[in-house]
Amino acid sequence: MSGPIIKPTTVDLHATNAVHDGSYALHPLSPSSRETFDSILALDCAYHFHTRKLFLEQSFAKLSPQGSIALADMSFADSKRTKILTKIFGAMPAENVISKENYIKQMQEIGYVDVTLEDISEDVFPGFVRFLRGRGLGWWIFGTVMNLYYREGLRFVIISGTRPHI
Repeated sequence: MSGPIIKPTTVDLHATNAVHDGSYALHPLSPSSRETFDSILALDCAYHFHTRKLFLEQSFAKLSPQGSIALADMSFADSKRTKILTKIFGAMPAENVISKENYIKQMQEIGYVDVTLEDISEDVFPGFVRFLRGRGLGWWIFGTVMNLYYREGLRFVIISGTRPHI
């Protein structure tokens, strides 16, 4: 019995700063590397990168033609209170506090095509906050802060885009 031929897939995991800053010679996004990628996936982390935009630019340069990037990430309502909360808690660079619309626009300006964004907040935050609040006082406080962000317009999104065929 013969079946379809399945091409093996290679997955490389790197434990380093996601944004190439010159400190790690073998960084996968280093401009000196000839390596390209068919896909890049960033799960629940890009809002911490310094900066997300730089990561997206470096990733774009390393994607093969028609390669794709997908991120499970956060976007924010464009409000003064959100910016104040972010400054107070210092959980991420201020440059990463952007709205869903600006996130899409930023990716398109970098050169990504077929950019899609899906807001899955209703499937994430209520359960996440409930889970955190059931874990003790410190986690209850963190859950309360997350709920405050959520009420102020924090959104958990899945966003993806493709490098066009050149």
